[in-house]
Amino acid sequence: MYYSSLFMIEDNEYLDKVSVDIPRRRFTLLSSEGSAKVIDCDSGDEFMRILDFVRDTCTVNDVVYV
Repeated sequence: MYYSSLFMIEDNEYLDKVSVDIPRRRFTLLSSEGSAKVIDCDSGDEFMRILDFVRDTCTVNDVVYV
């Protein structure tokens, strides 16, 4: 899976916050324009690969764990 496509948002928007819901294995991406994209992972392995990507590409202040 090519993860950068998961984070694509419209031209004038940028990624503002990533909410990580560990029990649900879910990521919610919030944009600067207020839109949201939800990523539900089917497996623990998929969740961990995306979490590693988020940690590698986002600042600590951009990630919220719920």
